[in-house]
Amino acid sequence: MLTLPAPTINPPYRIFSTGWGVQSVAVMVLQAQGDLKQPFDEFVWANVGGDSENPATIAYYNEVVKPFAAQHGIVLAERQKTRHGNPDTVYQAALRDNHSMPIPLVFPGRGFGNRTCTSDFKIEVVHKYAVETKKSHVVMGIGFSTDERHRANKRIQGWHNNVWTRDKNGAWVCGKKINFWQLYEFPLLEMGLSRLGCTQIIERAGLPPAPKSACWFCPFTSRSVWIDRKVNRSPLYERALAFQDAVNAKYQNIRGKHPKASAFVAIHRDGINLRDVPLQRSLWDTYRDADDGCNEVCGL
Repeated sequence: MLTLPAPTINPPYRIFSTGWGVQSVAVMVLQAQGDLKQPFDEFVWANVGGDSENPATIAYYNEVVKPFAAQHGIVLAERQKTRHGNPDTVYQAALRDNHSMPIPLVFPGRGFGNRTCTSDFKIEVVHKYAVETKKSHVVMGIGFSTDERHRANKRIQGWHNNVWTRDKNGAWVCGKKINFWQLYEFPLLEMGLSRLGCTQIIERAGLPPAPKSACWFCPFTSRSVWIDRKVNRSPLYERALAFQDAVNAKYQNIRGKHPKASAFVAIHRDGINLRDVPLQRSLWDTYRDADDGCNEVCGL
């Protein structure tokens, strides 16, 4: 894709796209301490919905992030995807009576399916907000740490105008818009910080540990989290069982008669029924391998 030099008419408006996980909180702390090369004008959170986001993340945002940001003069913005003028959520989209599934369902023996949740409920929401600032060009900060460097490589390098804008009918479309430009920036990569380093920054600032930001029913959830939820009889485990059953009912209604349809689709990364999650970690013969790290989750 063609990239152009930075526009020079006005200084760029600096937005940090946040999910309020470990990396995002670390960037906020670094800005408060004056350690960023350039501060951001706003930290923008694309909230995927109170019925979808990890409840611990929502609580952390309200109880820790907001007071800390106010104390240090950091501007926060919260936005959410809308549908027919009303707030929309990943949970609602997954169970909606249609032929679409936004989350990456797991097909036993075949791996993850396609997903649109990250683009629809996070990336596009923040891009639209950037356009709505009515600035000529925007620097978009992303909190990828050194252990996620491959994710940064998927982003356009240099200034580009391939952003979300409104067409003549008022609908949001992805395409080129004259006089609006965007540049991705990765402050944690520039500072050589890993996820562990981010955790230490948060700890040294005297803040409680930040939870992992993701939908509570996300199929990328680690094995250990599902085990802990089942062992501790977490309400999220019971909700996930009901969600899993509802998703299966929807899938079978759509694909049940197709010759290649699966008899069961999972929201557990190994394609198993959540009811079969073992109660002891030692019973999970693959637990020792790679469990707690999935760099494809959308939250940062």
